Amino acid sequence: MDLAKAQEQALVHVEDAQHNTFDLLVVFELCGQEYGLMASTVREIIRNRSTTRVPNSNKYIDGVINLRGKIIPIFSMFRRLNLTEPEAEEVKHLTIMVVESEGNEAGLLVTRVTDVVKLAVEDINHTASRIGNQHSSKFIEGTVSLGNRLISLLRLPPLLAEDGKARTS
Repeated sequence: MDLAKAQEQALVHVEDAQHNTFDLLVVFELCGQEYGLMASTVREIIRNRSTTRVPNSNKYIDGVINLRGKIIPIFSMFRRLNLTEPEAEEVKHLTIMVVESEGNEAGLLVTRVTDVVKLAVEDINHTASRIGNQHSSKFIEGTVSLGNRLISLLRLPPLLAEDGKARTS
């Protein structure tokens, strides 16, 4: 390849990079499948710990924990997304992702956090948000293909809302 052609291709890549908006994606696993949330919503990742049950709470709420003086509800992502629950001996090895949405903090119980990757927002394919049943598609923003990995990008506000719908107030 001649030098002029190589320079031209390099300029095209620089121009493409200037037009892309990048964000970080936290990738986690549930039942052998990868899911992601934008890193701007993830506050910290902690080991699973015992929760205090809350009477009459939704079935997907495991309970609450005291995290440095703050009471944080813990959402079982397995129950929230209607996935197979982990075996009893696996539960102690799960991870809690502390997230924030619309000023509210919550913990998401997941199998494990696997990666943090740089993502071009333009690479999100929104087709998955339009398929499936009404219950499942409201939680899915889209999918992201990273090499041979296909990651389901989740919408945090509906996941944390009682009825699955994000608040608009």
